[in-house]
Amino acid sequence: MSLQNARVHPWRVAAVSVATTLALTSAPAARAQDASGQGRSTDDLAQEHFERGVELYDRSDYRGALESFRTSYGLYASPNSLLFAARALRQLGRRTEAADEFARAAREARERAEPRYEPSARAADAERAALLRVLGRVVLEVRGQWSRLHVRVGERELSAEAIGLPVVVEPGEVAIAAATDDGRSASRRARVRPGAEARVEIDLGAPRPRTTAAAGGRRGTGAPAARPRPSRPARPPGDERSAALSIAGWTSVAVGVTGWAGLIVFGLMADSEFDDLQARCGSGPCDPSLQGDVDRGRLYDTIANIGLVVGAIGTAAGVTLLAIDVASAPSKTSVGLRVTGAF
Repeated sequence: MSLQNARVHPWRVAAVSVATTLALTSAPAARAQDASGQGRSTDDLAQEHFERGVELYDRSDYRGALESFRTSYGLYASPNSLLFAARALRQLGRRTEAADEFARAAREARERAEPRYEPSARAADAERAALLRVLGRVVLEVRGQWSRLHVRVGERELSAEAIGLPVVVEPGEVAIAAATDDGRSASRRARVRPGAEARVEIDLGAPRPRTTAAAGGRRGTGAPAARPRPSRPARPPGDERSAALSIAGWTSVAVGVTGWAGLIVFGLMADSEFDDLQARCGSGPCDPSLQGDVDRGRLYDTIANIGLVVGAIGTAAGVTLLAIDVASAPSKTSVGLRVTGAF
């Protein structure tokens, strides 16, 4: 036998002690069926996986050992399975995880308050303390208000409950970031020395307001406020009425002028035609061959009469409408003076 094989490992003695304790002191457990169909208790399966983990650890298969120890813990929640899982993590180089697992093993061993777990709690404390001498710690303080917070220290995602508590990290430069669900975020970098603790503060500020439209523009976006379009001042109702009266009045006057023009033009044409017929017919009846001239004279006379009527009505209506518009002018002037007067 070589000296290496003859060496007694302290953790192996503890492993055998745990396996014996599981077999002798555990309460009756549920039965499980193995591949061959023979019934075995969960305690038996937990012991098998634990012993398998010890064997793999001894062969430096730390990844396989870690899996076996965690399977054993899932079947029987022994703090010793956590203790050996932490040792496997340390051998795999996952030192920050190992420190957390040692802390968990010590905590659960003390929560059991059983004498058989006291050595496991002391061993977990001692091995964690040895790790903390070569690792660093970060204590993060986050100021501000939030409903949900996401925190990352190095490569580790942390819960909001970890704020204010020491977080074990590998020594060196560590990146710290915090973000809220409403888009606020901040980050810092800290230089952490082996065995030392660094305190980092991040200020996220107050929650962003949810108002989207305000007189000064959209808040929180930095976008300039949209300038309002210049609009024409609303025309007072009195001005609209005055404009309508003025248009209608002058239109009526124009129609009346047209009627008077028709009266004059066609009246003169009718008179000219009458004078010509009177010269040709004398005092007696006109020759039938002049009937066309007679009809044309009558047509001119009729148009002249229509022009008389249109001229009279149009002129009267226009003058009336314009008079009404002028009558309202003093009130409009007085209002304008009240609003724009210099005094």
